[in-house]
Amino acid sequence: MGSQGSSFAMEDVFKVGPETLVAAASNILAGPVAAYAKKILSWSAPPDSIPLQWTVSGRIERFDMLKGPPLRAPILFSRFEQYPYLQSDEPALAWEQEYGWIEPNDTIVVFLGEGESGTVLKTIPSKGDLINLVGHIIRIHGLGSLEKETDAWIEYLGKGPTDGGRKVALRSLMNQSVNWQRLQIAFNQVLKNKNLSREIRMFAFGILVSHIISGRFSDAAIAVVEFLCQVFASEANQELVLTYTGYLGTILRHCEGGDIADQRIDLCRNIFDVLKERKSIGLSGVSAEMELEEYYQEVRNEYLELDTESKR
Repeated sequence: MGSQGSSFAMEDVFKVGPETLVAAASNILAGPVAAYAKKILSWSAPPDSIPLQWTVSGRIERFDMLKGPPLRAPILFSRFEQYPYLQSDEPALAWEQEYGWIEPNDTIVVFLGEGESGTVLKTIPSKGDLINLVGHIIRIHGLGSLEKETDAWIEYLGKGPTDGGRKVALRSLMNQSVNWQRLQIAFNQVLKNKNLSREIRMFAFGILVSHIISGRFSDAAIAVVEFLCQVFASEANQELVLTYTGYLGTILRHCEGGDIADQRIDLCRNIFDVLKERKSIGLSGVSAEMELEEYYQEVRNEYLELDTESKR
């Protein structure tokens, strides 16, 4: 957990998603795959040889236009795919991997560049809610003003049916010039809602930390850290507490330089104080799982060792 910060700021999961692709595409369509073909490029070593890398190709003969003017059928596509965790010159982004591989008879969403014969930017299988999600993104992007988009994304956070959609809403809000007062309304809906999944709450905490480190909040950084410390201090889920501890440690390790160096003392002080106050992974009166408690104490002590001010 403590080493998490080394590549933290570079994680694409907090920066890009389907909303990025929707904005870049001039035309978007969805329809079933026809003439599916799969060409294996490499195999694992025998005796249990399995495909490692391959290309999938085909065409879309019947489709619905989600964005842009009507296009002529068929639309041809080709996509490189590979077994998870393999290195690649063009690795799939984290959000793309969530939708898996294209299979025969799948419905896919095709994102194209400008013009009737625009280049295919991406082809994504529409597993889950991708088509509906793309429709919501297009609708909100078309509202015409930052204020309207902000209101729509905050509303979507409360009504969106999936974690994938909530991630889109949070990224969209963070990538716009929305002040912390408005953002706090949105993040309260997620981080203080115990009915939501651990995954989306981890994501919400992490994206705030990522943007603190990048300097996105400027003068509001201290207020954001205070908010995160409040969430950490009141969290009952012990697995979430461990994750939040690691994220707070990431801020501590970035306080020595970069865009938040000038607020280092106040930022660190808030984090050190809340770590000192939360002496156990369990809240008062709640027993902690022994293995989680031991790990929490190890990580907590590691970060408190960074508190050079209290050692003087």
